[in-house]
Amino acid sequence: MEIRNIVRAIVYDIVKGDYIYLLLKAKKDYWQNPQGGINEGESEIEALVREVREETGISIDGVSNWIRDSLEYQTERKGVLINSNVVSYAVRVDSSKKVKLSEEEGHTEYRWVNYEEALKLLTTYPEQGEVFRRIVNFLRAD
Repeated sequence: MEIRNIVRAIVYDIVKGDYIYLLLKAKKDYWQNPQGGINEGESEIEALVREVREETGISIDGVSNWIRDSLEYQTERKGVLINSNVVSYAVRVDSSKKVKLSEEEGHTEYRWVNYEEALKLLTTYPEQGEVFRRIVNFLRAD
């Protein structure tokens, strides 16, 4: 069984008292949060900062460790069973910063959306919406 360690950023900002969230559209035509694999020798936070920068062009200064969620699930790809370990963090950025998508990273579009819109878009993989809801609940409880 193959093991994948993945980090995901729930990127958000607060504008005029309302939370908004950054979603990216993958080439395979589904919406997701910035995410990617954790390289060997890299910490979760280092991977998170790198993935957000690679996928959006946005540099983040710091990540709060207190809003963290983890999920483990199994999938099959090309006949190989994959055990995915996903850790997700809330990351606040200035939404007025320019988002620069990287063709190399496989995204075709981005949107800043409210909570309800995000849930409508994060439907291709059920675990995405589940983790998004949990992270947002942590954010709003603060």
